[in-house]
Amino acid sequence: MKKHNNNNKSILKFNHIIFDLDGTISDPTIGIRNSLEYSVRKMGINFDISSRFNEFIGPPLHIGIGSIMGLSENDTEKAVKYFREYYAKAGLYENITYPGIKELFDKLKERKAEIYIATSKYEKYALKVIDNHGLSEHITFLAGADYKGSGAEKESLIKRVIDKIIDEDRKNIVMIGDRSFDILAAKRMQISAVAVLYGFGTEEELSEAGADYIVRNVQELSDLLIS
Repeated sequence: MKKHNNNNKSILKFNHIIFDLDGTISDPTIGIRNSLEYSVRKMGINFDISSRFNEFIGPPLHIGIGSIMGLSENDTEKAVKYFREYYAKAGLYENITYPGIKELFDKLKERKAEIYIATSKYEKYALKVIDNHGLSEHITFLAGADYKGSGAEKESLIKRVIDKIIDEDRKNIVMIGDRSFDILAAKRMQISAVAVLYGFGTEEELSEAGADYIVRNVQELSDLLIS
């Protein structure tokens, strides 16, 4: 575990913990890859998903598919439609919770911490993923994107979560994520940020984004959050 700033406040005392979903709570690799490959086949385009797969994790779906694949606005809408066609039926269930997450959530609830999720994933699907993993009862509030991808920017999502926290000092709120999008948004919203290396971001990316702490695995994250 590495500390990256001079803030001496202990994260152990934070009462409100916001988690990213993909790459932080669960590994979506199989489901997202299969959904992307299905979309590419349906679109009839030549694009190697494996060569740039990690780039699809983090940004909103519409932005990721459109910019990474170099599609027009109309083709982006079609590609997203095909992606969700597969993802809704099978992809969201091809998702694995990282070992130790359920136990971490149990411990956080035991010490009366409130757990939130801020994800660029379509909110309806994010809720299904959480429910499928048996984590719904642990979550106070989940903020996700709408079907068209509106409100999917991480800063906007974090703000929605903070707005649900009544009369709470932002020093008591922390964001946990695996990509620079999570860390940068947290800093803009003036809350602390913990980066995890077991997801899809690199240590260089997360350090440059300004993470207050960087952890290598769920055990280190638990050690940081639980006393």
